[in-house]
Amino acid sequence: MANEHVMMTQKTAPISMTCAAGTGIEKGTLLKMTDPNTAIATSAARDYVCGVAYTEYLANSGGVVAVLTGPGDELKASASGSITAGDPLIVAAGGGGFNFLQSGVTLLGELSGSAIVGYSKETATATQTFKYVLNITSVPGGV
Repeated sequence: MANEHVMMTQKTAPISMTCAAGTGIEKGTLLKMTDPNTAIATSAARDYVCGVAYTEYLANSGGVVAVLTGPGDELKASASGSITAGDPLIVAAGGGGFNFLQSGVTLLGELSGSAIVGYSKETATATQTFKYVLNITSVPGGV
């Protein structure tokens, strides 16, 4: 998979989540949750995120995928647009999928906390790889 999220510093243990039997998920994929407690790949900008796939899940291989949820895990991802260090990050389209991140600064009044993946540790422009902290349901500075 192109543009996967790559672990830099792990501070938390992954959790197990259900995965649909016929679905394959590659390591480093941004995941959202569907009912009941089932992780699937994000499929839209501003999707609600439940974590990042810690391991690859092969279709029909047992129904459970390991998921990083943070807080504090540091990963690298690809930017969709300009990002400034410290910006809250949300799911964005790019490269034919929804595994990119973009700045959510201008959307803070509109976003649910679970749409925020974490915050940037570096400044980046479109398609650049940058470091971020996985911190779902939070905004830096207590906003």
